[in-house]
Amino acid sequence: SSGSPVIDVDGRVVALNAGGATDAASSFYLPLTAVTRALKFIKAGQSVPRGTLETVFHYTPYDELRRLGLSTGLEATMRKSYPKLTGMLVVSEVQPGSAADGVLAPGDILTGIQGHPVPEFFALEEILDDNVGRALSIEVQRGGQTLVRSLTVTDLHSITADEFLEFGEAVLHTLSYQQARHFNLPIKGVYVANPGFVFGSAGIPRAALISAFNGRPTDKLADFDAILAGLADGARATVRYVTLEDPHSVQLKVVRIDRNWFPARKCHRDDKAGIWP
Repeated sequence: SSGSPVIDVDGRVVALNAGGATDAASSFYLPLTAVTRALKFIKAGQSVPRGTLETVFHYTPYDELRRLGLSTGLEATMRKSYPKLTGMLVVSEVQPGSAADGVLAPGDILTGIQGHPVPEFFALEEILDDNVGRALSIEVQRGGQTLVRSLTVTDLHSITADEFLEFGEAVLHTLSYQQARHFNLPIKGVYVANPGFVFGSAGIPRAALISAFNGRPTDKLADFDAILAGLADGARATVRYVTLEDPHSVQLKVVRIDRNWFPARKCHRDDKAGIWP
């Protein structure tokens, strides 16, 4: 069953069961490397640092890496240094609007960080999590050419939605990294999680992404909240938005603010208490 511990013959928990194939005798396990690291911070009452380059990497075998321009010399060195591995990490997606946008590109072969080889996910994850907010030297091979770039590691928590706003029965939050990555959009704008009465009456659907409210830009939830604070009950305001399914078709609607029948509140997740006060 997913989430169950995987125990070796000596009774040690070595992984968590993450899933299985119903048509084959195979299961997929989540190694405990990141879990044990997180537990140390939690026991100390600290937030767990999580770093990201806002980039998706794929583990790619050597035969495909050669087609992407991996040099024979580097391949020989990596095979000798890591005989159990069969490939390296390759950039497959770069988040629009991120620090890596225009610096890394799909097809780049990650060869090293800070002068050290990074051939697999565990090494990459450890480096990013331990260097949040720091600039790192990233080395890649692109079309057979070696490039060295400097990138600052982004705090994953800072681009993960952890607060929401309710008003007029609607529920809003800043567009999350996960949704932005899924639809290949910059991480900005206010996401309509539930249109409620206010937006539903104006024909604004769930999953709309608001870019401007009452004529002012709304890159994040705080922008929307500040504009809303200046609007009285019964006031009318324009909403400029797109839908995630059709992000190129900008629409403009007028909503009527309702502060009478539906209470407004803003909730921010408290990780220590585990609630949304």
